[in-house]
Amino acid sequence: MVYIITIEREYGCGGGEIAQLVANRLGWKLWDQHLTEEIPRLVNAPKLSLVDRETILKTTRGVVEDAAKMGNCVILGRGSQQFLKNRQDTLRIFLYAPRADKVRRLLSRGKSEKDAEELVDSVDGERADFVRKYFSADWPDRPIYHAMLNTAIGDECTADMILSLAQTYQRRCSA
Repeated sequence: MVYIITIEREYGCGGGEIAQLVANRLGWKLWDQHLTEEIPRLVNAPKLSLVDRETILKTTRGVVEDAAKMGNCVILGRGSQQFLKNRQDTLRIFLYAPRADKVRRLLSRGKSEKDAEELVDSVDGERADFVRKYFSADWPDRPIYHAMLNTAIGDECTADMILSLAQTYQRRCSA
């Protein structure tokens, strides 16, 4: 049975919106902003910069694993795909898009062209560094994902594909 869907994504590809669509359609909880709020609360630090990275990673792992224990959730990023990579009840998805599509999406959110281009070019490098440092893996760590989807096909279509994959994976696990 699939009780958890993790979604990792390139910056600007619409991962947050797509994760929300998937969670809404399933009637599941989305762990995105909830994770961001829960981590500082648990380390009792309103500013995470005051806490060392190892503490943040350990706390993040605990929050992700607690969310997974509850099940029926979509978890966006935060290393969830690495923390839960050995769970059979978890469907792991990676989302990406062409650079021009990511920049266009950020422009539509009010970013300047310069900021959008800089963010698209830098944020994924930071994500790759994080995964390399804390999980000794490449980013994206292709072997752990069940699917890698190009979001240029549209948010609705990408959400449909994730839900279809979840149903297919569910049948395979139940057999």
